[in-house]
This record gives sequence, C-alpha cells and structure tokens, in this order.
Amino acid sequence: MERIQGADTIDLGGQRRGFRGKNPDTGQLGTVVTAEWLNGVQEELSSTIESLDGPLDAGRRDQLLTAVLRAVQRQEPCFTIAGGTANDITASLTPSLPALIDGMTIIISATSDNSGPVTLDVDGLGPLPVTFADGSALEAGEIITGQPLKLVYFKGSFLLLNTTVATRERRGNVRYGTTAEVRNGLLDDVVTSPSAIATAVQTGEWNYAVAGGSANAIAANLTPAPATMPSALIVRTGAANTTSNVTLNVNGLGALPVVYRDGTPVLKGECEAGTEAMFVRHDVGGNPAAWIYANPILYFTSKTPAAARTATAFNPGYVLTDLGTMNVEYVVQTLVVSGASYMQINASCAIRLNLAISSTSIVGCTIRLKVTRINNGANVPVPGAPYIGAILTPSAQIPLATFATMQNLDPAASYKIELIAAKSAAVGPVPVADTLISVLYG
Repeated sequence: MERIQGADTIDLGGQRRGFRGKNPDTGQLGTVVTAEWLNGVQEELSSTIESLDGPLDAGRRDQLLTAVLRAVQRQEPCFTIAGGTANDITASLTPSLPALIDGMTIIISATSDNSGPVTLDVDGLGPLPVTFADGSALEAGEIITGQPLKLVYFKGSFLLLNTTVATRERRGNVRYGTTAEVRNGLLDDVVTSPSAIATAVQTGEWNYAVAGGSANAIAANLTPAPATMPSALIVRTGAANTTSNVTLNVNGLGALPVVYRDGTPVLKGECEAGTEAMFVRHDVGGNPAAWIYANPILYFTSKTPAAARTATAFNPGYVLTDLGTMNVEYVVQTLVVSGASYMQINASCAIRLNLAISSTSIVGCTIRLKVTRINNGANVPVPGAPYIGAILTPSAQIPLATFATMQNLDPAASYKIELIAAKSAAVGPVPVADTLISVLYG
C-alpha cells in the first residue's frame, strides 16, 4: 500500500503525504484522489477480511473488526512448526519479524525431544537461550515431540511458559492422582493427599489380593506389586487348604512355606474357604524364610480341652491416637474371666505409623500381658508372656501379638486380663488400633 499520490497533497511531517481539503473562498484545491489509490485501499481491506472472515458481505459493517479479532484469537502470525535440531531450534514466522520486542509471544510445535539446554533462533535474528521463568536452563526431556511450546521473549531470552506433567525425572505441572491410581499404587508421577493414602491403608486394599494358584499352592498378586518381600510384609487373602504342606507365592517372587508362629506347618483345613487369612513374611533371627499364619483357628483350638470356653474383647479401629510419653505403659484392652482353672490367652494390637512422621524416623513399641485377681487385687505372674517389641520405619501398619498359658487358677475367683502397650522411642504420635484379647479357659 502507498500513501496518496494525487496532486495537491500536503506534508504531514517526516515526508508523509496527506490529504488537503478544498477551500472555495481562497481557491485552494483539494487533493486529487486517484483510482489507483482507492483500489489499493479497497484491496488491503478486502484481502484482510477475506483471509480471516470469508467472502465480503455488503449487508455487514463489522467484517474488518471481526477479521482483526479472529487474527488475535488464532494467533496465527505467532505460530509455527519447529525447525533446526532438538536443542538448537529455528522458527520462521509469517510475516517475518524485523526485530524481537520484550513481551512478544511465540508458539512453536516441537518436532523433537530435547537432550539438554535449548536455544531458539526466530527468523534468523540469532540463537537465544530458552529458559524457565527463574532463568534456569532446560534439562533433557523437558520438551516432548508434538508439544506446543509457548514462549515469551524478554531481555535476551525466551521464557518457556508451559510445561508437561512433572515426573521424577523432569519438572512440570503437578497432577493429582485419581482414586483408581491411589488404589493401584500408581503414585510415581502424581501427587495425592495424605487422607487418600490413609484411606487406602485403613481399608487394607494395598495388602489384599484374591487368592489364585491352588488350595495348597496359593498365589497372590498385590497391587502395586512389591519389588521384594521384606520381613513383616503383610498379605491378606483366602484359600481352602487340603494338606498341611501349604505355600504362598506373592507376585511371582517365589513360593515359601506357610507355618504357625512356632514354625510347624499349618493344619489341614486351617485356611477355610470364604474366610480371610493374614500372612506375615518372616525371615529374621536365623529362621528359614516363611509366611507366618497370623490368624489361625485350628491351631488354637487343637491345643485346648474340648470343654473349653471362650471369651473375647475386641475394639476395631483406633483405641489410642498416641501412646504418649515414652516408656509409660497404657492399658489398651481389658477382659475379665471368671470360673477359670486354666487360661490360654492370645492378645494383639496394630501399631499404625502416623503418615506425618519423617521417612527417617524410627518408632519403637512394646506390649505385654498383665493378669490381676480381682477379689484381692493381687498380680498373678504371667508365664510365657514377655515383652514383645517392634521397631517401625515408615510403613503403613504392623501387628504385635503375645500369648500366655496359665494353670492352677482359682475357679472361684475372677481375673482381669490387660493388654499393656508402651512407646519405647521418643518419636510420635504412635496410634494403637484393633486391640484384641481372646481367651480359651476351663
């Protein structure tokens, strides 16, 4: 387009030709408007409208405005496909830029994954570094093929405004994990709330698997799959065993025998169909690697007289939110038994590690049994029930269990059985849950 070139123009300053109005009083002639100039103006306006808003419409008076707004919306003059190499990108805009101005935005479709720091050369104006807003250079993998890169030029650099989803290997946008991802343990590249993790822990779904394999060679596949089988790993599943030689294979990491706490093989039928069995991995203290059957029934009843009676006290869920002061004992469960000349006592509780504790913290806890004769308040010695201790580093939960066999009791007396717990390391809080005292007596 050219400025008016007809006769009788005026100088608007800076050698810019302009229009002069006609003055009949003085005889001053107006500027001659040529057909060439009018056609030039018409085509400039028409081509802009036709390019961005379609055919000219004689019934409209907003086509030029619409065309300008659409150009802004589309940002077509600012978009291009990346050229050059993965780390030395070139970009050619249409129309090309005469110079770079602070604040101008460019959008480039990446054609390669970068392998290190990146530069960008726009319209041959020279390569400049691409950085994050804090000035740090890009690292490998922070540009992905097909990713639109939104960049702003500012004081000699191109600032990358958008990133991909963050992973352990690259910076980016943080994404919250879905409920399904939390349940499946797919948390490597997402974040989630402590409450979502706590729910998964409390429901036990990370330790539960539907039994596969066969009745005596049980297979269980946990989700997420453990890489190894550390001691104290808990697995909950179910199967109906028909022999005493039972094995459990977790996520294909190898079959190990299932035994009772004393190392003897489980009895035939101990794993009852339709019930849930809890197995605890054990290979410490020189003992052979095995799965301990943690909630037996047949083993317990097989060692008691047929006329034995049972008494149970169980509190599901949290009993204490914190064991409190270190080495101070707390009664976490109580059961009173009357008419017993002997008792076989099993007691257990769960120690749930608070998720707020640092991953480097170590928490210790002990439990023991105390038996008191109610009518005279005397403590009764409890044989075979020493302190049972545990050391926890951050995991979800650990069970503690103890037992005792008591004979030559007075059937005319009543006995109060107490499960006592204490914190043995000054790190907390240490909650106690699922307290149980179960007694066979006669």
